[in-house]
Amino acid sequence: MSMKIEFSAVTQAEKTDLPADPDIKSTDTNDQGLTIMDTCSSNGHLRKITVNGVCYSQMCCGGQWLFFYKDTPNGRVWCTCNLGQSWTVNCSGNNWIINCR
Repeated sequence: MSMKIEFSAVTQAEKTDLPADPDIKSTDTNDQGLTIMDTCSSNGHLRKITVNGVCYSQMCCGGQWLFFYKDTPNGRVWCTCNLGQSWTVNCSGNNWIINCR
């Protein structure tokens, strides 16, 4: 089975003083079980990654690109590009806004 992966340009996230959502977790593995071991140099940078037609928003934290998700009563919700929400996440000691759109 072939895997199609596309990356978008990197942009800078907005830093915020608002508290991070405690329900949001970060991981290097997406819901398809794919681990992307990409290094990055600047915390708070954002990119979009499309994996087999599903577009995720990622943030650079601690030198690695991470996926973000939260578990809800209706199942796991990922920060995908069409979720239409903005999440506040903690990344290496600072709070940043990651856009899931």
